Amino acid sequence: MNQEPFYFSSGEHRLFACHHRPRRDAADGPEHHVVVCNPIGHEYIRAHRALRQLAIRLANAGCHVLRFDYACCGDSSGDGQATIAQWIADVEQAVIQLQRRSHAARVCVVGLRLGANLALLGAARSPAVDRLVLWSPVDTGGAYLDEIRSAHRAHLEALGEPVPEGAEAEADLEVLGFQFSPQLIDDLGRLDASTAALDRRIDALRIAHALPTNGDRVGARLRDRGVSLEDQVIEGPRIWLAEPYEAIVPHQTLQTVVGWIGGRP
Repeated sequence: MNQEPFYFSSGEHRLFACHHRPRRDAADGPEHHVVVCNPIGHEYIRAHRALRQLAIRLANAGCHVLRFDYACCGDSSGDGQATIAQWIADVEQAVIQLQRRSHAARVCVVGLRLGANLALLGAARSPAVDRLVLWSPVDTGGAYLDEIRSAHRAHLEALGEPVPEGAEAEADLEVLGFQFSPQLIDDLGRLDASTAALDRRIDALRIAHALPTNGDRVGARLRDRGVSLEDQVIEGPRIWLAEPYEAIVPHQTLQTVVGWIGGRP
C-alpha cells in the first residue's frame, strides 16, 4: 500500500499524518491533490473508515492525499487544550506539507462536519487552495454544541446514568468519551460558517443529506464572498451518527467526491 505515516510541526505541536501516494503517475490524474480534514470527537471515530477509503480512492485516481490529526486529537501531541485557531493553523500547515511532498501548485481540501468548517477557514489562509469539498458542514458552532450535548444526554439516559444539569453541564463538556475544554466550547459558540474571510475565487462542492428548511444563509454568504458553490443532495447514511462497529462506507458520496475533484475545470 502506498501509504506513509509521518509527523509534522504545527506551532508547538507535532501532528500525526498519513500520505497516500497515487497508484499511477499523478500527471495523468486530477490537477488537484487533496488534504482531508476530519470531524472531531466521537464523529471522527465513526467516520474514520469512510475517510480512509476516500483517501485510497483518490490515490487510485492519481491524487496525492494527506490525512492528519489536529493538535490534541488522535495521535497528535497536545494536552487537550485545543482551540479553533490552532486547528485552522493545523489545516494551513497540512496544505504546506502536501505541497512539499507532491509539488502540487493547486490543492483541494475535503472536510466532513466540523472538518468542513476548518477546511473553509484554513482555505482563507492558504493561497494554494482553490477547491473545497464541504461535506455536511456545521452552520454554526452553537447549533453543533446543542447537537452533541443532546447526543450525550441521550446516551446517558439509555445507560440509566444521571444527566448533568445547570452549572455542572456548563463546565468541561464530555461527549461520548471526548472532553471539550471551556476554551473550545467558547470558540465553538462563536463559530459561523458564513464568516470565512475569503478574498479570491474558490470552487466548492457542498454535500448535504437534505435540502435546507429555513433558507440558506450560509450558502448565500459564501457566494457573496467569491465561492462558486455547487450543491448536491445525497440521501446516504450520516456516517458520523453510526455506531463505531458499523464502520459505514457511503459509496455514492465517495464516488461523487472523487469524480468532482477529478473533473478538469
